[in-house]
Amino acid sequence: MKPAERAAVDPPCHGLLMKVGGAAMPASDRLALAARIVRERLPGRWSLDLLGPGATVVEIRRAGSARRIRLSTAWNHCARLRAAPEVAFAEPSLTTVGHDPDPRQVAHLFAPFEHALAPEARLTGDDPLPCAEHNRHWSLQLCRVPEAWALEPAPGGRSRGAGIVVGHPDTGYTEHPEIWDTPHPRIRAADGWDFADDDAEARDPLAGGFLRQPGHGTATSSVIMSTVLADEVTGVAPEAELIPIRVTTSVVLFTFARLARAIHHAVDRGAHVVSISLGGPVRSRALDEATAWAASQGVIVLAAAGNIWPFVVFPARLPQVIGVGACNCADGVWKKSARGGGVDLSAPGEGVWRAGIEGSNAAPRFTTGMGYGTSFAVATCAGAAALWLAHHGRARLLERFGPEGLVHAFRTLLLESCRVPDDWDSTRDGVGILDARALLEAPLPPAPAPRAESAPTGDPSAWSPQSTAGDRTASTPSDAAGYLPDEPEAEVAAAALEFVEGDWAELGDELLFHLATHPAVRERLRARVAARRRVVVESTAGREPTGPSSRSRLDTSAGSRLHRQASTRLRALIAQRNHP
Repeated sequence: MKPAERAAVDPPCHGLLMKVGGAAMPASDRLALAARIVRERLPGRWSLDLLGPGATVVEIRRAGSARRIRLSTAWNHCARLRAAPEVAFAEPSLTTVGHDPDPRQVAHLFAPFEHALAPEARLTGDDPLPCAEHNRHWSLQLCRVPEAWALEPAPGGRSRGAGIVVGHPDTGYTEHPEIWDTPHPRIRAADGWDFADDDAEARDPLAGGFLRQPGHGTATSSVIMSTVLADEVTGVAPEAELIPIRVTTSVVLFTFARLARAIHHAVDRGAHVVSISLGGPVRSRALDEATAWAASQGVIVLAAAGNIWPFVVFPARLPQVIGVGACNCADGVWKKSARGGGVDLSAPGEGVWRAGIEGSNAAPRFTTGMGYGTSFAVATCAGAAALWLAHHGRARLLERFGPEGLVHAFRTLLLESCRVPDDWDSTRDGVGILDARALLEAPLPPAPAPRAESAPTGDPSAWSPQSTAGDRTASTPSDAAGYLPDEPEAEVAAAALEFVEGDWAELGDELLFHLATHPAVRERLRARVAARRRVVVESTAGREPTGPSSRSRLDTSAGSRLHRQASTRLRALIAQRNHP
């Protein structure tokens, strides 16, 4: 079995992720508290490290060993950690299939329920539309970017993204002439980091081979900030700067912890926007925490909706992240763009002209050509975010709105200013297509009223069990609806809560993982939704309700997938349901 197929069936678990302590707790105290909890509750020796500056989440790995953890063991460990009152959440640190997989790998993940995958998105190629093939600047023109450049900036503002810094977690950077200016590069390599190799050099090694995508970071960077060249690629924000952060060799695979670390690193190094052409089907509360923290610092976070997937991937689905789907030059939706809840808007992603690379680092051949994917759609919107921040002046926006207010104001104006084509499906493809000129021309909303001063709460680093109740990254049964987008959300939520016998706090995150990665679990939940609907119909008709069906049994025997992956408690609960 190939690596991505293995990741689809049994996602590798590298360690655990745990949120502990209050927001203001010093890093040294947080690590000490986490170490005590781990020492008291887990067997063996472990090493601990915060995910980055400002992070409340600690990564826990086996000390002195690169050995992976069996996933069922990881869930059991997480349950032990969550029993500590100081712990808000604990989850496995995973690598899963990413947002841009080979269609055959996603079909394998969803088999035998292939109806979940749109037929036109399985194994078909992409033929460029004439309106893209013969116009290198169509994506800019479709979004009225040249008209946005021509606008007079607000007092204190600048044009074309000047002065704005974009954090860019991807495969790393190269010195492609489309993005590498001399003698003063706008690629801020000195501020970058390589979280794949854990060193300060974020250069893309351009290593080819199975599942590798050399040059992906260069391609998406060029859509954000390539210099203005008459006959080649032009970025949306051609005077913005970019911090390259290498987190992967390929967007076919996706690791939670690396991206969370990259977000913290980008904000710490002064990024104003974070553009994420990465993602995966499984929700991570550590990643949720990182993106929420970035938004609280006034950093706009945008992510690709995903390619091929029949639902939107994470982190694009998170409420504090702007999720972007892909359209084409004819105002249509790219056939492989993920659609549904989580897509806030669409932007060019089918046949977008971008920088390319052939060969190796020793002898690279720099090219340009057309690229396909929501990776380029989110890069386009990230460039528009840089234009908006520069146009109004970020310092002025922060003074007017405050950090979180700035992010909210941008999101509101971005979506309100979108252009809506005829017959546009706003329930699946966002409110419309990016319109950069309308975004910059939109009047700023009123400044929010000052908040009343909070009463003193004593030690700001204090933490109590009650703090967990206010955890804004906590999942709910409604999150299950994202994996059954054709079913009513309320019915899916009720069925999901029944599935874990009402104990969502303990088993909810694990159930969401199995819904994302295990087709049989998803079908079992769908059967429960149908059974609930049947009960309602029978009750309305005056017949004795037959109750939820026990069909669609799940195999929990030794060696089965659920036996390898599920916690002891969830496995026992399912086995009990199989044999009432």
